[in-house]
Amino acid sequence: MPGADPLIGKIIGTYKIVLELGHGGMGKVYKAHDVSLDRPVALKVLPPHMAQEEEFIKRFSREARACAKLNHPNIVTVYGVGRHDDLYFIAMEFIDGDSLAGLMAKSGKFDTHRALEIIRQAAEALAEAHSKGIVHRDIKPQNIMIDVSGRVRVMDFGLAWASYGTTRLTASGSVLGTPHYMSPEQWSDSQVDGRSDIYSLGVTLFEMLAGEPPFTGETPVVIMRKAVMENAPPLMNLNPNVPPRLSGMVAKMIAKKPGDRYGSVAELAAEIDAYMGTHREAPPVVAAVSDFSPRGYESQLAEFDRQVGEPTEVRGTAAQPLGESRKTSVTPQPLPESRKMAVTPQPAAPAAKKSPLVWIIAAAAAVVLAGVGVLAWRAMTKGGAKEFESTIFAKDDFVWIEPGTFVMGSAPDEPGREPDEAQHTVTISRGFWMGKCEVTQRQWAAVMGNNPSALPGENLPVEYVSWYEVQDFIRRLNELEGADYRLPTEAEWEYACRAGTTTVYSLGDDPAGLDAYAWYQADSEGRTHDVGTKKPNAWGLYDMHGNVWEWCQDWVGPYPLSSVTDPTGSPGGKTRVGRGGSMGVGSGMCRSADRSAADPENRGADLGFRLCQ
Repeated sequence: MPGADPLIGKIIGTYKIVLELGHGGMGKVYKAHDVSLDRPVALKVLPPHMAQEEEFIKRFSREARACAKLNHPNIVTVYGVGRHDDLYFIAMEFIDGDSLAGLMAKSGKFDTHRALEIIRQAAEALAEAHSKGIVHRDIKPQNIMIDVSGRVRVMDFGLAWASYGTTRLTASGSVLGTPHYMSPEQWSDSQVDGRSDIYSLGVTLFEMLAGEPPFTGETPVVIMRKAVMENAPPLMNLNPNVPPRLSGMVAKMIAKKPGDRYGSVAELAAEIDAYMGTHREAPPVVAAVSDFSPRGYESQLAEFDRQVGEPTEVRGTAAQPLGESRKTSVTPQPLPESRKMAVTPQPAAPAAKKSPLVWIIAAAAAVVLAGVGVLAWRAMTKGGAKEFESTIFAKDDFVWIEPGTFVMGSAPDEPGREPDEAQHTVTISRGFWMGKCEVTQRQWAAVMGNNPSALPGENLPVEYVSWYEVQDFIRRLNELEGADYRLPTEAEWEYACRAGTTTVYSLGDDPAGLDAYAWYQADSEGRTHDVGTKKPNAWGLYDMHGNVWEWCQDWVGPYPLSSVTDPTGSPGGKTRVGRGGSMGVGSGMCRSADRSAADPENRGADLGFRLCQ
């Protein structure tokens, strides 16, 4: 085809180029297939004409070395770097999602909560970069990715300036950056630091809330003059829904003088948390697993440096094991990308309910009172049900599930079944208590003292919680009650969902009947709803289809090929199982056997859980 990209279909190193994803000042980015590890990657290739210029090669090399220092859940991971004939390339993690620029083009002005959550996560990524002496210098909506779970991923450190460099690389006679988002000190080519990234982040936030950047013009010169000489219009004048305090925060981010801005992105993130009334804790430290050798990448960098004449040096975390959130090891027979959790990161406008602070305080007070006179209940059912006590949950919040045997997985002719999904017989040998509903925000607040949810409401399911945060909730709850709450295994979840049925849904095979049982794409209006308001399945469990995805205990892995008893899933992996579908997906992903996956650090506005014992 005339004009077709000659690299499409070519193999560069171990990467076969599939299609172009986009292009910028420092080259094109392609989706490629890593034929050695059998996974998709994003491949950034320096254009041939730039590969003839020493300055561009050094800048490309600098990006590779800057990325080697960074290891953070909100930063796109770099897998490798190299040269193939006259082409220089960087292989990066492929993000299934959209850029912030793409979302802004589709959505227009953002809800303030959603906008601040995106900026906070980007600030956390920049805090990691700044701690390594790296200033991004090109923060803009195009360089902020949002994956399908709602997690922010900062990318493209092509203009990054690192404190370990001996010179500041700029194009001769020009400045580096994207005009609308460049700080005044970048226009004058003054020394920049992390506060320049804060400015760019502020312009991005301004545009998300106002629908346009603070300074516009037909040429870069016009934009530069305004950025350096004029004051930005108050954000609240362009969007009356923005409160004065938030308008002031944005004004501080885009102040002309670096000294008038926030002192660091960590300070900015803390201010956002204070504004949103949230308290966040780091996920627990877990064992590291990786599918490529960091030392291998270090040797790649050394070879790349040798070819382009750059000094080789120690690169901090690049030679250390990857944390859990950065794992890329492939579980045998992994789920295809289409089965990753379809988390909807944007909430609808909050419903008119009493202040979350009021019911968080009330719930916390109930816990304190429980220490004086324990509000306990005991339920005994026939069939060997164990004693159950709780100070947090009401008497009827749990259902006793008798042991039994069932066929797990999709039938061979079931729509939506994955090709490698092996139907198998599972025996649940022990009965267990299963939460009648998904854990609510009231229950979460009673234990944790906060509410992370994007859409607040006492009886709405808690959401925006990672698998690790759920584990922390369970640990605190068990300490409080001396109990043994846990997440259900995937097998327990499907057994309880099916409630003795063998059909596509617990209600039968016809998705037309799902409206009576599930909040999903067809009837949810894009938001979660109070738990227990639809019909329960035959065993008295609500919202097993829809409302929020529910974390399970298991790692995602291949199903066994024969009968098993009390399976606990794969011994390891990179993603955890999610079940049940959500308010943001279609009926096909609400099936009893539907199986999805997410990184255990993911959060999303339709990602929650239910408990069992």
